[in-house]
Amino acid sequence: MPEEFQIAYKKQFVIEGNYEEFMESLNQVKKTEVKLDISLTVLAAGKKDHYSAGAQKLWNTLQHEMLTISSDSRFIMAENSGHYIHRDEPEVVVAAVREVIQRSTEEKK
Repeated sequence: MPEEFQIAYKKQFVIEGNYEEFMESLNQVKKTEVKLDISLTVLAAGKKDHYSAGAQKLWNTLQHEMLTISSDSRFIMAENSGHYIHRDEPEVVVAAVREVIQRSTEEKK
């Protein structure tokens, strides 16, 4: 990612915590060996304008890695969305929520 974007990305953690805490949280998730048994859907933005093709491919790979935390996981690429999928493609979010509810309900039967 361009240096300007990396700086802006790291600055957001002043509000949300700090970059080191964020990275620690990510490392904790990666190291966990507990596999959840919950319905999980990962929505990924497919149109990050400031990403190079290589950065977008890496982002997609990282998003797919999140699927491993649950035994019931799905991946949805919001092809026409940037970071704010709920704004760019709200119908994708609504469909994903409905699917998670349906899968969760079916599991209880």
